[in-house]
Amino acid sequence: MLQAAARALDMDLIDMDDEFVKVHGIEISEFVARGSWSAFRELEAQLLVKTCDQRPNGAIIACGGGIVSTSAGVLALSVSMPVVWCRRPINDIINYLESDSARPSIGDIRSVYAEREPMYQQCSTHIFDCGLGHNDEARQHTCDEFCGFLRIVLQGSLQMGRESM
Repeated sequence: MLQAAARALDMDLIDMDDEFVKVHGIEISEFVARGSWSAFRELEAQLLVKTCDQRPNGAIIACGGGIVSTSAGVLALSVSMPVVWCRRPINDIINYLESDSARPSIGDIRSVYAEREPMYQQCSTHIFDCGLGHNDEARQHTCDEFCGFLRIVLQGSLQMGRESM
């Protein structure tokens, strides 16, 4: 969905997990196993700030759900406008996370999500509900809706930027 939006809007797409691996030269699961989740989260927040600073004209930046786990992550999001929360049904999230054996465990996914949900709401300037559907037609429809949604969000953020000048 994000790749389709980036193509449709002619924007760069940066996946922060991929960016972390590129910058630090280590897979996240290995980093967490050697260090800790908290050490990863601090570096993740620093990298988000740096990534945003390097793209003053914007980009679609995909952050994992744990970015809200630290005050540094919340602060990084607060200066990265707009922030769109792609809200997915919890069962979709569980299926996604459990299907990736390389991803380090975060524990009980439902409990972690319940803890983070208020922070997602606080950090988001916009929310897009995205049940991706179970067939190609439904997924394409969601992608099309998301692209239209982002066009409106980005146009609004450009208007706000002009008004504050």
